[in-house]
Amino acid sequence: MEKISLVIITFNEEKDIHRCLSSAVDVVDEIVVVDSFSTDKTEEICSRFNARFIKHKFEGHIEQKNWAITQANYPNILSLDADEVLSDELKKSILSAKSNRDCDGYYFNRKTNLKEVAGLINMSPSAFCRYFKIRTHKTFFSFLIELKIRNACRLLSESEMSISQVAFECGFENISLFNVQFKRLANMTPSSYRNSYRNT
Repeated sequence: MEKISLVIITFNEEKDIHRCLSSAVDVVDEIVVVDSFSTDKTEEICSRFNARFIKHKFEGHIEQKNWAITQANYPNILSLDADEVLSDELKKSILSAKSNRDCDGYYFNRKTNLKEVAGLINMSPSAFCRYFKIRTHKTFFSFLIELKIRNACRLLSESEMSISQVAFECGFENISLFNVQFKRLANMTPSSYRNSYRNT
């Protein structure tokens, strides 16, 4: 069976790290936490999960992530943010992949993390949001929803995926929310949109 290292970078994550580790501990073979010198109970919580807790100076989000990966003992890496949680469905998929690996790598849908996006350009989340709105005249999350709905339109017109599958593929965990946002931006329901393409 393939072995997987869970790799997480942290800084003062005591509010979220327990949920994250609890969701993954049964599907990974080691937990590696690279921490930017937290001052809260992050280290204490990680120790309950027998995590290897490594303190390393933060020099940028990408740099820290890449360095953290080099600390893993196994070539298969599951990289999570401290506020991310594996669903039961995803855990089953990971266990299946461990016992019957047929790809070089796997991906899964995840929530877009504002802190991570801002970190890519070394800005704080609040500064990034202000900068983004000044440059685009819309909020980051409004822009993100527009991108998701644009992708949903493409999938509805080009694929045979069900509407719920399209919603999940585009990052919506709630089908009702997807329907509301789709109708708001496309001025019709997802099913009506698909039918309009099938009737042309």
